[in-house]
Amino acid sequence: MKTKVMPALVVLLGVFSLIGIVGCPPLVTDLCEGVTCETGFTCNSTNGECEANPDPCEGVVCDVTGEECIDGECVLIADPCEAVVCDDGDACTEDICLDGECSILAIDCLVGFTCIEGDCVAVDPCDGVDCDDADVCTDDRCDAGECIHEATSCDDGDACTTDTCDPGTGDCTNEAMVCDEGMDCVEAVCTDLCVDIDCDDDDTCTEDSCSHGECVNDDIVCDSGYACLDGECVDECEVVNFECNKGFVCNLGACVEDLCADGEPVCLERFTCNPVTGVCDPDDECAAVGVICDPEVACVDGECVDLCEDVECEKGEVCDWETGDCADKWARLR
Repeated sequence: MKTKVMPALVVLLGVFSLIGIVGCPPLVTDLCEGVTCETGFTCNSTNGECEANPDPCEGVVCDVTGEECIDGECVLIADPCEAVVCDDGDACTEDICLDGECSILAIDCLVGFTCIEGDCVAVDPCDGVDCDDADVCTDDRCDAGECIHEATSCDDGDACTTDTCDPGTGDCTNEAMVCDEGMDCVEAVCTDLCVDIDCDDDDTCTEDSCSHGECVNDDIVCDSGYACLDGECVDECEVVNFECNKGFVCNLGACVEDLCADGEPVCLERFTCNPVTGVCDPDDECAAVGVICDPEVACVDGECVDLCEDVECEKGEVCDWETGDCADKWARLR
């Protein structure tokens, strides 16, 4: 950059020189007269142009530490950090001065170590680490400085229970699997354990059943005075051989007075005196409703039926009118 002022005379001489005035050589003058150049530039007297100054330090090498080249000369420069104190009082930082400015760098220790009083010391990475996640159903722990939250295990080892953790208390609940009646849980599957199990003990006076794969044979319980016979509760006198004195009969396992012993009352046909009550009781359903069947005619479902009407027995046999079956006539007489 430059500012140039050309005198009128110079302009005229240039013009005369261009048109070639014979006998008048060019007038030599300072072309940089009146020219002002910016800092770092110098006017070239041959052309009046501002040109950059050459670097006086180009090629100059300063051998002494702390020297710099200024205007082509090696000059000792003062240390900018000479009066700078960078100690921050922390033994675990490296304090240095760079170009007059303090740089504070923390001492870098390996993983698992920390700086204490200027030395790298091994420490527990979980020291001071709080891993509580406020969830009562997790087991919280620190491992190598990292928090681990594992769900609380409520497994009771039983495949037939549903195991859960109560989020309110943290207590485990092991709820048994519910199966339909008669079914049991086996390895998380509802199964009938009584399939193919025969619990019949060949005793007609027991109630035989299977429960959860086990046989149960409970005795049939009868009321007082009754006993089980062929699966039914009957008068105990039919089961136990009771012998009562004359004028007494067995009733419900005890000897009681025979109220029919004196021949009273006299009962109608198809009625019999009840020795316990002294009342004439009907012998069958027909008599109970006032229908008296003919002799050797049975009462079947409240109706009089001749069961032997169409029965032909073999020689030596007769038909039993009460059952309609053929039987030895001599046995019947006996």
